[in-house]
Amino acid sequence: MSMKKYFRTRSDNGLRLRNSPFDGDTLEILPDDTKLTAVDEQTWVKVITPSGKVGYVLKDYLEPYKPRITPEKVVPFLLDNGIIQYRPRNDCITSEQPIRIHKDFEKSLLIMEEEAKNHELKLLVTSSLRSPLSPVGNAIVKPASVSNHHVGHAVDVNFMYKTICYGSRAFKGSTQIPDNITQFICAVCKQGLRWGGHFGTPDYVHFDDKLNINDPEQYQRKLKQLHG
Repeated sequence: MSMKKYFRTRSDNGLRLRNSPFDGDTLEILPDDTKLTAVDEQTWVKVITPSGKVGYVLKDYLEPYKPRITPEKVVPFLLDNGIIQYRPRNDCITSEQPIRIHKDFEKSLLIMEEEAKNHELKLLVTSSLRSPLSPVGNAIVKPASVSNHHVGHAVDVNFMYKTICYGSRAFKGSTQIPDNITQFICAVCKQGLRWGGHFGTPDYVHFDDKLNINDPEQYQRKLKQLHG
């Protein structure tokens, strides 16, 4: 697997992000010091912006930088009690942080990964196992008090289709959601997963295996094992 490369823009007048190299249409003007992740690096660099937009910029106006990654608090008990770090089988699932889940949820993630491949999607995992006491930054939907995230049986994902990233705001707004995404959701739900878009208060990025509903006693046991 190739190492990611990161750049920041260096242009007092802003740098054009184009949808293709050379004379492509302008997607937006990136201000100076915009942090970018390189997807492909030549004279024109294919990049992902902080908002998830994909396009091309001239390499002459970039300089390398090392992103500051906040160290995760690794709690010792996560090494026991069935918690694993999920390692994707292909490039259809990515994440900036380790994907920590319960081993019993691994089958569900494998289903999501396979269906993402079948529907030409990439899934950007933004949340997996978390403590009931941990605040959720930038949450669009208020987190549930009885959440499958607390026992490693859920993930939140943004969808990447072609060059566009679809998250909660896309589903809630007037954005046309591609058929590939809706077909993916139907496919994984038919195989036992639950999509948060079907909740009373929709949570469009959420997927779990309904452990807290199908087996509440097991949910409570795992919750106690992990968090006391």
